[in-house]
Amino acid sequence: MADETLRPRQPGAGALSPAESRSGSAEPPPPGAASAPGSAGPAAVRAMADVCGTVATGYLFLYLNINLGTLNILPGWAGYLFILRALSGLAAREPAAGLLAPLGKGLAAWNAVLWVCALLGVDTAVWVILPLVAGVAGLYFHFQLLTNLADAVRRWLPGQARQLVYLRTVQALAQTVLALLPNAGSVPYLAVFLLALAMCTAFALWWRLRAVRAALLELAGGEEAAGG
Repeated sequence: MADETLRPRQPGAGALSPAESRSGSAEPPPPGAASAPGSAGPAAVRAMADVCGTVATGYLFLYLNINLGTLNILPGWAGYLFILRALSGLAAREPAAGLLAPLGKGLAAWNAVLWVCALLGVDTAVWVILPLVAGVAGLYFHFQLLTNLADAVRRWLPGQARQLVYLRTVQALAQTVLALLPNAGSVPYLAVFLLALAMCTAFALWWRLRAVRAALLELAGGEEAAGG
Protein backbone atom coordinates (compact mmCIF):
# COMPACT_ATOMS: atom_id res chain seq x y z
CA MET A 1 0.00 0.00 0.00
CA ALA A 2 1.30 3.46 -0.82
CA ASP A 3 2.50 5.58 2.03
CA GLU A 4 -0.39 7.91 2.83
CA THR A 5 1.17 9.56 5.87
CA LEU A 6 0.14 13.19 6.05
CA ARG A 7 3.05 15.60 5.98
CA PRO A 8 2.90 19.30 6.96
CA ARG A 9 2.71 21.61 3.98
CA GLN A 10 5.94 23.53 3.45
CA PRO A 11 5.86 27.34 3.55
CA GLY A 12 5.65 28.85 0.08
CA ALA A 13 4.20 25.65 -1.40
CA GLY A 14 0.65 26.96 -1.67
CA ALA A 15 -0.06 27.14 2.05
CA LEU A 16 -2.82 29.49 3.07
CA SER A 17 -2.16 32.21 5.60
CA PRO A 18 -4.48 32.49 8.63
CA ALA A 19 -6.27 35.41 6.98
CA GLU A 20 -6.73 33.41 3.80
CA SER A 21 -8.02 30.42 5.75
CA ARG A 22 -10.74 32.55 7.30
CA SER A 23 -11.77 34.33 4.10
CA GLY A 24 -11.15 31.52 1.64
CA SER A 25 -9.10 33.74 -0.70
CA ALA A 26 -5.90 35.71 -0.77
CA GLU A 27 -5.90 39.26 0.56
CA PRO A 28 -5.95 42.00 -2.09
CA PRO A 29 -2.72 43.91 -2.69
CA PRO A 30 -2.30 47.12 -0.68
CA PRO A 31 -3.17 50.44 -2.32
CA GLY A 32 -0.39 51.72 -4.51
CA ALA A 33 1.08 48.28 -5.12
CA ALA A 34 2.25 47.69 -8.68
CA SER A 35 -0.21 45.79 -10.80
CA ALA A 36 0.40 43.66 -13.83
CA PRO A 37 0.01 45.36 -17.19
CA GLY A 38 -3.52 45.13 -18.50
CA SER A 39 -5.05 44.58 -15.06
CA ALA A 40 -6.77 47.98 -15.07
CA GLY A 41 -10.37 47.71 -16.17
CA PRO A 42 -12.25 49.70 -18.80
CA ALA A 43 -13.36 52.23 -16.16
CA ALA A 44 -9.76 53.25 -15.50
CA VAL A 45 -9.08 53.58 -19.22
CA ARG A 46 -12.18 55.74 -19.72
CA ALA A 47 -11.19 57.91 -16.75
CA MET A 48 -7.78 58.54 -18.32
CA ALA A 49 -9.47 59.32 -21.64
CA ASP A 50 -11.56 61.97 -19.86
CA VAL A 51 -8.39 63.43 -18.34
CA CYS A 52 -6.74 63.74 -21.76
CA GLY A 53 -9.85 65.31 -23.28
CA THR A 54 -10.15 67.86 -20.46
CA VAL A 55 -6.48 68.84 -20.70
CA ALA A 56 -6.85 69.21 -24.47
CA THR A 57 -9.76 71.61 -23.91
CA GLY A 58 -7.65 73.54 -21.44
CA TYR A 59 -4.86 73.94 -23.97
CA LEU A 60 -7.40 75.17 -26.52
CA PHE A 61 -8.21 78.07 -24.18
CA LEU A 62 -4.54 78.71 -23.43
CA TYR A 63 -3.28 78.83 -27.00
CA LEU A 64 -6.23 80.12 -29.02
CA ASN A 65 -7.13 83.78 -28.69
CA ILE A 66 -10.42 85.09 -30.09
CA ASN A 67 -10.90 88.75 -29.20
CA LEU A 68 -14.02 90.89 -29.39
CA GLY A 69 -12.48 94.28 -28.94
CA THR A 70 -10.57 94.00 -25.67
CA LEU A 71 -12.52 90.91 -24.56
CA ASN A 72 -10.83 87.55 -25.05
CA ILE A 73 -13.67 85.02 -25.18
CA LEU A 74 -11.23 82.12 -24.68
CA PRO A 75 -9.39 83.35 -21.57
CA GLY A 76 -6.29 81.61 -20.29
CA TRP A 77 -7.63 81.40 -16.76
CA ALA A 78 -10.48 79.20 -18.02
CA GLY A 79 -7.90 76.92 -19.61
CA TYR A 80 -6.18 76.47 -16.28
CA LEU A 81 -9.51 75.69 -14.62
CA PHE A 82 -10.03 72.84 -17.10
CA ILE A 83 -6.53 71.54 -16.40
CA LEU A 84 -7.08 71.79 -12.64
CA ARG A 85 -10.26 69.79 -13.06
CA ALA A 86 -8.27 67.06 -14.82
CA LEU A 87 -5.50 66.95 -12.21
CA SER A 88 -7.54 64.99 -9.67
CA GLY A 89 -8.16 62.21 -12.19
CA LEU A 90 -4.55 62.25 -13.32
CA ALA A 91 -3.31 62.10 -9.72
CA ALA A 92 -5.21 58.83 -9.26
CA ARG A 93 -2.62 57.21 -11.54
CA GLU A 94 0.29 59.61 -11.09
CA PRO A 95 0.23 60.99 -7.51
CA ALA A 96 2.92 63.55 -8.35
CA ALA A 97 0.40 65.35 -10.57
CA GLY A 98 -1.58 66.34 -7.48
CA LEU A 99 1.33 68.52 -6.36
CA LEU A 100 0.74 70.76 -9.39
CA ALA A 101 -2.65 71.95 -8.14
CA PRO A 102 -1.43 74.94 -6.03
CA LEU A 103 0.79 76.13 -8.87
CA GLY A 104 -2.07 75.73 -11.34
CA LYS A 105 -4.33 77.85 -9.14
CA GLY A 106 -1.69 80.55 -8.98
CA LEU A 107 -1.32 80.56 -12.76
CA ALA A 108 -5.11 80.70 -13.17
CA ALA A 109 -5.23 83.72 -10.85
CA TRP A 110 -2.40 85.42 -12.74
CA ASN A 111 -4.12 84.90 -16.08
CA ALA A 112 -7.36 86.22 -14.61
CA VAL A 113 -5.56 89.40 -13.55
CA LEU A 114 -4.13 89.83 -17.05
CA TRP A 115 -7.57 89.20 -18.58
CA VAL A 116 -9.22 91.86 -16.39
CA CYS A 117 -6.41 94.34 -17.06
CA ALA A 118 -6.77 93.85 -20.80
CA LEU A 119 -10.53 94.29 -20.52
CA LEU A 120 -10.11 97.55 -18.59
CA GLY A 121 -7.27 98.84 -20.74
CA VAL A 122 -4.67 98.71 -17.95
CA ASP A 123 -1.09 98.73 -19.26
CA THR A 124 0.83 95.74 -17.89
CA ALA A 125 3.97 96.34 -19.96
CA VAL A 126 5.60 98.09 -17.00
CA TRP A 127 5.39 94.91 -14.94
CA VAL A 128 8.71 93.10 -15.05
CA ILE A 129 9.17 90.71 -12.13
CA LEU A 130 5.69 89.17 -12.02
CA PRO A 131 5.60 88.17 -15.72
CA LEU A 132 9.06 86.63 -15.37
CA VAL A 133 8.04 84.59 -12.32
CA ALA A 134 4.78 83.54 -13.98
CA GLY A 135 6.66 82.52 -17.13
CA VAL A 136 9.06 80.28 -15.24
CA ALA A 137 6.22 78.79 -13.19
CA GLY A 138 4.19 78.11 -16.32
CA LEU A 139 7.14 76.46 -18.03
CA TYR A 140 7.62 74.08 -15.11
CA PHE A 141 3.87 73.44 -14.73
CA HIS A 142 3.32 72.35 -18.32
CA PHE A 143 6.54 70.35 -18.52
CA GLN A 144 5.59 68.35 -15.43
CA LEU A 145 1.94 68.03 -16.46
CA LEU A 146 2.83 66.50 -19.82
CA THR A 147 5.42 64.26 -18.17
CA ASN A 148 2.79 62.90 -15.79
CA LEU A 149 0.29 62.45 -18.64
CA ALA A 150 2.81 60.51 -20.71
CA ASP A 151 3.66 58.28 -17.74
CA ALA A 152 -0.04 57.64 -17.09
CA VAL A 153 -0.90 56.50 -20.62
CA ARG A 154 2.36 54.63 -21.30
CA ARG A 155 1.01 51.30 -19.99
CA TRP A 156 -1.74 51.33 -22.63
CA LEU A 157 -0.28 53.43 -25.45
CA PRO A 158 3.53 53.53 -25.32
CA GLY A 159 3.80 55.03 -28.80
CA GLN A 160 1.44 57.89 -27.98
CA ALA A 161 3.30 58.46 -24.71
CA ARG A 162 6.57 58.93 -26.63
CA GLN A 163 4.89 61.49 -28.87
CA LEU A 164 3.67 63.43 -25.84
CA VAL A 165 7.19 63.47 -24.39
CA TYR A 166 8.59 64.70 -27.71
CA LEU A 167 6.04 67.52 -27.97
CA ARG A 168 6.62 68.42 -24.32
CA THR A 169 10.34 68.82 -24.98
CA VAL A 170 9.89 70.89 -28.15
CA GLN A 171 7.37 73.14 -26.41
CA ALA A 172 9.68 73.71 -23.44
CA LEU A 173 12.65 74.51 -25.68
CA ALA A 174 10.68 76.94 -27.84
CA GLN A 175 9.23 78.77 -24.84
CA THR A 176 12.63 78.93 -23.13
CA VAL A 177 14.36 80.41 -26.17
CA LEU A 178 11.57 82.97 -26.60
CA ALA A 179 11.88 83.97 -22.94
CA LEU A 180 15.67 84.27 -23.13
CA LEU A 181 15.55 86.40 -26.26
CA PRO A 182 13.49 89.45 -25.31
CA ASN A 183 14.93 91.28 -28.31
CA ALA A 184 14.19 88.50 -30.77
CA GLY A 185 12.29 91.09 -32.80
CA SER A 186 15.65 92.52 -33.84
CA VAL A 187 16.24 89.24 -35.69
CA PRO A 188 13.03 88.95 -37.74
CA TYR A 189 13.66 85.51 -39.18
CA LEU A 190 14.45 84.06 -35.75
CA ALA A 191 11.35 85.61 -34.20
CA VAL A 192 9.12 84.31 -36.99
CA PHE A 193 10.65 80.84 -36.75
CA LEU A 194 10.22 80.62 -32.98
CA LEU A 195 6.65 81.87 -33.06
CA ALA A 196 5.76 79.45 -35.88
CA LEU A 197 7.40 76.60 -33.97
CA ALA A 198 5.47 77.46 -30.80
CA MET A 199 2.16 77.66 -32.69
CA CYS A 200 2.72 74.40 -34.55
CA THR A 201 3.73 72.64 -31.34
CA ALA A 202 0.64 73.94 -29.55
CA PHE A 203 -1.64 72.66 -32.32
CA ALA A 204 0.19 69.31 -32.48
CA LEU A 205 -0.09 68.94 -28.72
CA TRP A 206 -3.84 69.60 -28.77
CA TRP A 207 -4.30 67.16 -31.65
CA ARG A 208 -2.17 64.49 -29.95
CA LEU A 209 -4.15 64.72 -26.72
CA ARG A 210 -7.39 64.30 -28.67
CA ALA A 211 -5.86 61.30 -30.47
CA VAL A 212 -4.83 59.74 -27.17
CA ARG A 213 -8.35 60.24 -25.84
CA ALA A 214 -9.88 58.55 -28.90
CA ALA A 215 -7.42 55.64 -28.68
CA LEU A 216 -8.16 55.12 -24.98
CA LEU A 217 -11.91 55.13 -25.58
CA GLU A 218 -11.47 52.57 -28.35
CA LEU A 219 -9.34 50.44 -26.05
CA ALA A 220 -11.91 50.65 -23.26
CA GLY A 221 -14.67 49.61 -25.67
CA GLY A 222 -12.62 46.62 -26.77
CA GLU A 223 -12.01 45.53 -23.17
CA GLU A 224 -15.71 45.84 -22.37
CA ALA A 225 -16.63 43.76 -25.43
CA ALA A 226 -14.07 41.11 -24.47
CA GLY A 227 -15.30 41.04 -20.89
CA GLY A 228 -18.94 40.82 -21.97
